[in-house]
Amino acid sequence: MNKTIWLLQITGLTSLAGCIILFSLKKTETFLSNKIFSHFFYFPFALILGIGGTFFLIFSIIGYKKNKSEKENIDMSKILSKYSGQITSKEFSLESGISPEDSKVKLDKMYKNGICNLQVTESGIVIYYFPDFEPEAVVKIS
Repeated sequence: MNKTIWLLQITGLTSLAGCIILFSLKKTETFLSNKIFSHFFYFPFALILGIGGTFFLIFSIIGYKKNKSEKENIDMSKILSKYSGQITSKEFSLESGISPEDSKVKLDKMYKNGICNLQVTESGIVIYYFPDFEPEAVVKIS
């Protein structure tokens, strides 16, 4: 998860917790027994904490959904062209920014749909081969 999204979630939850605590202290009347604090102080403060916390949480949800959709929209042609149509799940994971497990699932799904072929090296490394991205042979004209 993105650090900014995580920070927004923590800030939002902390603000909402502060709002709830301020309103619960009002119920006990111990908070207002000290004349320094009045209704004019803590109602707006609690309201600001509650509204701010809600906005932080909303922005974190929007950021999470945007981050998730960016990871789903991977430019496959750019990655496959870079590797000349032959890529491992580990390389695909590094290039696309998705987890190694998700990259393997995505590449296996492409294999099952007939988009690519599998090649296994002698050392057991699985290479996904995309023939459409193979560099064209150089033709010499005599």
